[in-house]
Amino acid sequence: SFLKNKAKTMEDIWENAQYMIKDEVDINEEDKNLINDLAKRIIEEFVKEYEKIQVLSKNSLEPVVKSLINKHKTNFKGVGQPIRIALTGSKFGPGIYDLILSLEKTEVIKRLKKIVK
Repeated sequence: SFLKNKAKTMEDIWENAQYMIKDEVDINEEDKNLINDLAKRIIEEFVKEYEKIQVLSKNSLEPVVKSLINKHKTNFKGVGQPIRIALTGSKFGPGIYDLILSLEKTEVIKRLKKIVK
């Protein structure tokens, strides 16, 4: 059901699911430009905290995201958007928590680390 987020057609749902189907994430140039140094720091810090989480759930992810928002004096979009781009290749798509929980932990880490190289 989370793939229906903002989807109006079956094609939209198909597009929302592509990140789960493809092994490699393709990021368009416009979205690549959103991954600046701050976004990379946020992703790196998220990975460090994410790796420590034993039981993954929205409840275990929320404090990590809130901590990054406070630390970097940004908003939810400032943390969620770079993570979404790294995981899906787009700034649009399913909710960030659904996105993270829909992938294997090792896949999330692999994709996030790849973008901060």
